[in-house]
Amino acid sequence: MAAHFSHGEGPGVCAQLLLDLAPAQFEELGLTVEIARIILDLSALRGPDALLGHVLCALTYLLEHPAGNARGMQIFLNIINPQLSPSAASP
Repeated sequence: MAAHFSHGEGPGVCAQLLLDLAPAQFEELGLTVEIARIILDLSALRGPDALLGHVLCALTYLLEHPAGNARGMQIFLNIINPQLSPSAASP
């Protein structure tokens, strides 16, 4: 397994995770699971209607600034609370 985490490149990208998993086989209790090579390229985007991107960007901030967790958590909550309110769901 190889993983690479970096600040994203491009407008609105705050973080990028590249994960390369080697093939694997699991046998347990009569069940065999085979997994082929998996490459995951995950980029967190900021912008309107990008709730998951905002969440990942906020979590990235928290991980990069552990001494400022209180401020980071406030930023995180300020981003997601408007998206989770009932009025945001109405047309």
